[in-house]
Amino acid sequence: MQTVGLLKQPFLLDFKLTALFCGESKMSLLSHRHAVMKLVCSMKGASSAQKLHLGKALQQFSSEANRSEHEKWEKGGGMVHKLAEVHTSAVIELGAVVQANAIVGVNVHIGAGSIVGPHVNIGSDTLLGFNVALQNCSLGTSCIIHNGVCIGQDGFGFTVNEMGEVVKKPQLLTVQIGNFVEIGANSCIDRGSWRDTIIGDHTKIDNQVQIGHNVVIGRCCMLCGQVGLGGSATLVPTFHESIMFSVSPLLLFNGAYAILNASLFAVWVIMWCWEEKLVLLIT
Repeated sequence: MQTVGLLKQPFLLDFKLTALFCGESKMSLLSHRHAVMKLVCSMKGASSAQKLHLGKALQQFSSEANRSEHEKWEKGGGMVHKLAEVHTSAVIELGAVVQANAIVGVNVHIGAGSIVGPHVNIGSDTLLGFNVALQNCSLGTSCIIHNGVCIGQDGFGFTVNEMGEVVKKPQLLTVQIGNFVEIGANSCIDRGSWRDTIIGDHTKIDNQVQIGHNVVIGRCCMLCGQVGLGGSATLVPTFHESIMFSVSPLLLFNGAYAILNASLFAVWVIMWCWEEKLVLLIT
């Protein structure tokens, strides 16, 4: 009843929230926010407008607490969490954010709008383009991650329960990116569920490629644009590195597919010529 009365006076609510959350840590603040929101949503006496006002007030306090734990990075103007480990040579552009417990190595460059999530590890001399999102992953040295790449989000894993409902399967593991890997714009790599998703050293990935959870890609593989790899697939080099550079099985498949298409087209031309009573000359 006291909370309902408080909700009827928005100006008093703001004052009470200020007093309640003053000096609180972010985690404590979020704990209060969830508790209060759960309480308010279950109360019959509060209107939708009152609940909305409380939610906005709590969101504002949460945002202020989050900002207070980040500091502006001198080289580039991005924001870095106080608990992150960032080498002094790193460049973090305006609008980029490095979150708690992330590790950013020597000469790393993080483009504007990119997000480096908690516990992400970025090796030295790695370049991140604009609007890259990293979570639940580690990157090796000298990698190039182009604009809009997303790495470490949940894989597409679901099951059907006893009620016939589609429910989410846990996606709790990580993505491990090797050294000298290049990933094209707007490609996505999902985190693992029963094993880590792994991209081997020197592998090159084109634009708009989807790599599902638990996929393991070996060293020196190449994936062309708009390729999709289903969950738990494994790609390994077909030739030993001492003989010649490694060729991805996917490239071999694409080559065989192209030859098949050419053969089918030739057959179609011959049939068409036969039906039209034309003579096909082969020189």
